Amino acid sequence: MPHDPLGSILVEVAERQGGSQAWWIDQPAAYVLWTYCQLQEVDRRRAFIARMHRFETADLMRKAVHDPNSLPQEHRIAMAEAGAPPEVVLSRGEQMLREIIANQAMVS
Repeated sequence: MPHDPLGSILVEVAERQGGSQAWWIDQPAAYVLWTYCQLQEVDRRRAFIARMHRFETADLMRKAVHDPNSLPQEHRIAMAEAGAPPEVVLSRGEQMLREIIANQAMVS
């Protein structure tokens, strides 16, 4: 069966955005592709945030094992961030990622 990239894009957009495939077929191709790109960006951001959560969990596990006295401070930070705007939380996640990448580069 040949692969139809435009057809698969159309099906995914229809499934995720709602509406029938027939409705999406009637839309301009540029609109369908733009919608698909926006959905891909949402996926990319969600994957990035999930990765940051995994790094944060790993960092907390490391602290729990090697520096358990720092956990109350981490709890205070987490509670303060719970009321912080998403940009602040994402900025901290990006900073953690930069630190992890820098540390990996030093180890390699």
